[in-house]
Amino acid sequence: MNAAHSSNDLVTWSNDLSLGLDEVDDQHLYLIERINKLWHALLENRDREVVQEIIEELYSYTQTHFIAEEVLMRSFDYPRLAEHQKSHRMFTDHIRKAADDYSNGKPISMELLHFLNDWLQKHIKVTDRDYANYIDRRKHGALLGGFKSLFRKFNDMARHDSSDDVVEDSLQGLDMNHAIQVHVNWIKRLEQALKHDERSLDVNEVADDEHCMLGNWISANQGKGIRKLEEFKRLIDNHAAFHQCAASILVELREGRPRAANMLLKRDLRHLSNTIRFDIIQLYGAYHRKLGSD
Repeated sequence: MNAAHSSNDLVTWSNDLSLGLDEVDDQHLYLIERINKLWHALLENRDREVVQEIIEELYSYTQTHFIAEEVLMRSFDYPRLAEHQKSHRMFTDHIRKAADDYSNGKPISMELLHFLNDWLQKHIKVTDRDYANYIDRRKHGALLGGFKSLFRKFNDMARHDSSDDVVEDSLQGLDMNHAIQVHVNWIKRLEQALKHDERSLDVNEVADDEHCMLGNWISANQGKGIRKLEEFKRLIDNHAAFHQCAASILVELREGRPRAANMLLKRDLRHLSNTIRFDIIQLYGAYHRKLGSD
């Protein structure tokens, strides 16, 4: 994989970072680009709002990438998944803390930037290469081929607000882009509620996982063949957890605990939103594989 880079970049892509899984390499390259974007924004003394937005983007994409990797490892029964997940959580926790500290007026430290660089390179070269080698020894053409297609869709959707027509496919009448955008909008509405201490959102309405279009679609398909797919069951559980978490944010706000509400939003709710994004894409792949085998 060739990547354009500047001599002023903090992190440089090199061939020894390639895992031989193009779609995963593409995600790693994008992560490196986000770190370099943050680095250049600090060098150029960009406005705090711009830097904050870059940190949040880095955090969000890191979460989505790790979710995708963990699903891939789980599908191949990778034996060191748990320690891999622990390492992922540690990395995202560092970025989350940096984002929270920066929003509270603290600067981005050089130690953090060097940590991001060193951790990412070591993680890719050692930890990720271990699972890539494991998968390579157990390649199942159909399974790996299916993941390549899913990862391409995931890469496209993860890099947009889902408002663009990146993925045109529908799933049993579900517009995937629109379903994901609805959940992005929930996060934006809750962010505004926290920012302005606005309490008009109804907790029970937010907690009702059938109130949004994705919830309606799930309910309408409970009695159809798609209900037997494990991917559909995971989507149901994660979608319900998303709405319960969103309701918990409002409860924390109403009880005078805005910091706790903000923590739930930035950590748990965003993670669930990214998980749902991948759940939808996985369900799409599983559904069409089922159609092909029938």
